[in-house]
Amino acid sequence: MKRFARFLVLFSAILLVLPVGAQDETHPLLEMLAFIPDTDVIRYGYGGVDQSPSFYPSIFYTDYTTFEQYTPTDITVNSFEEYFALSDDEQLEWYGAVLLRSVFEPALPRPFQTTGNERDPVTFQMTGGPPVAEAVKIAFGFDYFDIERGLIFGNPPAQGTIFGVDYDVDSLDTALSERGYTDASQMDVQIWCQIETGCDGSAYDRNDIEPENIFDTRLGRKPPIIAADGYLYSVFDEELITTLIETQVDAVDSLADADDYRVLVSAITSIDVDLVQAMLFNGLSAYANVDLSDYEVIEDIPMALQIPQWADYQQIPLPTLVALTDHQAGDSQIISLVALYQTEAGAEFARDELARRMTQFSGEQIYDNPEIPPFIESIPTEVTPLEPTIYLDEATEFSAVVVSFSMGQVEDEAYPAPYYGNQLLARWADAFYSGAFYPLWDIALPDWFIEEFGS
Repeated sequence: MKRFARFLVLFSAILLVLPVGAQDETHPLLEMLAFIPDTDVIRYGYGGVDQSPSFYPSIFYTDYTTFEQYTPTDITVNSFEEYFALSDDEQLEWYGAVLLRSVFEPALPRPFQTTGNERDPVTFQMTGGPPVAEAVKIAFGFDYFDIERGLIFGNPPAQGTIFGVDYDVDSLDTALSERGYTDASQMDVQIWCQIETGCDGSAYDRNDIEPENIFDTRLGRKPPIIAADGYLYSVFDEELITTLIETQVDAVDSLADADDYRVLVSAITSIDVDLVQAMLFNGLSAYANVDLSDYEVIEDIPMALQIPQWADYQQIPLPTLVALTDHQAGDSQIISLVALYQTEAGAEFARDELARRMTQFSGEQIYDNPEIPPFIESIPTEVTPLEPTIYLDEATEFSAVVVSFSMGQVEDEAYPAPYYGNQLLARWADAFYSGAFYPLWDIALPDWFIEEFGS
């Protein structure tokens, strides 16, 4: 990861309606979405649109360069030689500082993790080879610290990974050839596949796990590698490879061509500071319709649904797409929810209510804590709700509500602000994974519940 010096201004007040503005450069997130085909399998999984939305795929994006830029350490690393020139304590300090910030995949393997062809009988780690940061150079011909950003899309087996990395094609070709890959290029797109198994990368081999294989560090799969300018990507499902290649040559539309994803990314990057990491998902994935109107006493309501904040909930429309994001503005970390609606009127209707819900959100039930403070009040650093904004795309009328929280700095160096900011981001993500991200739910309540718990 190369460390870049850049001038940033502190995140400040934003207009309530943000019109589309010309951007000098395409954001890397949109560049990476341009490799992903806009198909039902990618949007909804193999079960299609009619399966439970909880199985719809999500997209995870991480910019590793910002991890290093904003981590609470003065240690800078540009190559695996520099990393291993550090003392053991300095290596752990650097990695620990980076780890504090990471919430979403793709998570890079630990640079000091050992590799090899033998498995330790106690730890089950591979042994006998060089550490990961050095082994990546051998496996791919580029340095571990040249990997700038990563993205995961789709659900298995139609799951893929994209890395933004500074690589040399000849060095990559030589390294892959030594690992049993061969040139399988199609449509003028450079692709390497395994000589023995071809372009089907779905076969597991737990006896041949390669921690340095950044495309699959855990299961011993050998997926094909596809090259593009400044990017390498892969997918395990052989049937999807042709579609990916057709997408790269513009024969198939990509997610970057789709109005909803394009506008969502524009809304995310309208928070005009560095994007560190993001999770993108279909609004239905987090949605639930909860009707408690027929319950007569609190004891009859399931404990998981005894949530007093709901008493203040007003009606809210269902967003088309949603993103959970982590930005950095100078010394201030910005954690945001970005909800995309098909019309400006939908966003206007949702803005204040969604902001109130996110400010109140705790994830706790009455049974656990009768007081149930909002989670932002339990984080031991100043959390400032920012004015909710609307990003409007005038060409399509897609509009996004942006609800943001500024995370203040803390004096205790052992627990820097990114640690606490990521507690908030991780709490949101955990609620989504467990099907309990109720700020996006449609909830009907009995009058007595509203009278008892409403503010």
